[in-house]
Amino acid sequence: MEIHRLDDLIVAITEVSSFGGEVAKSLVKLGADISFVISELKEEIRISSRCRDELSLSRRVNSGEIIRMLSVEFGGGGGGHSGAAGLILRRETSKEKLKKRILEIIREIRGLK
Repeated sequence: MEIHRLDDLIVAITEVSSFGGEVAKSLVKLGADISFVISELKEEIRISSRCRDELSLSRRVNSGEIIRMLSVEFGGGGGGHSGAAGLILRRETSKEKLKKRILEIIREIRGLK
C-alpha cells in the first residue's frame, strides 16, 4: 500500500486480488481522502476509486474525473461520479505507470507541482 500526502489530501493506492470497491471504500473510512485500488485479473486490470463525501461535494477532488482522464490515456472503459468510479483496462497496462499517473493527475487538478 502507498500513502501519499499531496498538499492537504491523503491519497491511498493499493493492489488487491478481489473486492476492490470494498477495499477502496474501507480506505476512505480509515482516513484517506481518496483511494485507488488496482486489481489484476486474468484478462484485465480493474481500478476502483472512492472519495470522501465532503471532498467530492466541494469539488476539490473527483474520482470520476480522474478515472475519465486515465481512460483517455490508457484506453479501456469505465465511469462513475465524483464519489465513486471504476475503470477496466487491458492486462498489459503497467500498474506502476498507472500509479504514477494517478498522482500526477491529482497534482494537475489541484494546481500542485
